[in-house]
Amino acid sequence: MAPVDFDVVLEKSNELETRFLQNPKNDLQELQKIVQEQEHALRFPSVSYSDCYTLGEIIRRLYSQARYTAPIVIDITINGHQVFHLAFDGSSPDNDAFIKRKYATVNRFHMSSFRMGLMMSDSKTTISTKYNVPEGDYGAFGGGFPLTLTSGVQIGVICVSGLRQVQDHCIIVRAVAQLLQNGPAASK
Repeated sequence: MAPVDFDVVLEKSNELETRFLQNPKNDLQELQKIVQEQEHALRFPSVSYSDCYTLGEIIRRLYSQARYTAPIVIDITINGHQVFHLAFDGSSPDNDAFIKRKYATVNRFHMSSFRMGLMMSDSKTTISTKYNVPEGDYGAFGGGFPLTLTSGVQIGVICVSGLRQVQDHCIIVRAVAQLLQNGPAASK
């Protein structure tokens, strides 16, 4: 796998967020391409529970620095085992329900829930119609991201719920890029 230019990943994340917030129905195929590139670039050589804790803390710090006003919930799962979960004051069980739906989408389709949502919008359909899955169990909207090894094997899911869907997605991307740039503990 070629070395990742994390500055480019972050630049594209900012572009994705800006473009989507300006017009969420514009350039859906180009936005899908950006998200797919993020998914491919942001892979781990290995992942420990300690890495997941660090990743959760990076998301917490990025959230606090951005001074968002909506509360969030952060959830990281490896092989079906929840290894990090943080709920901010003001969040609710609704956030956890959204996380379950995002998790189910990423886990089943092996792509970010945001890319799935972009694909469904582009196809003018819904995940429940296209894949015959219960709408209440799957979420085709931003905030679920695959935790994937460089081998291509997905071993977990990272979720954020509470912000606008593109913001949920981008805060995960920024945190993963930052962790990988600094080197996860498992790879040291």
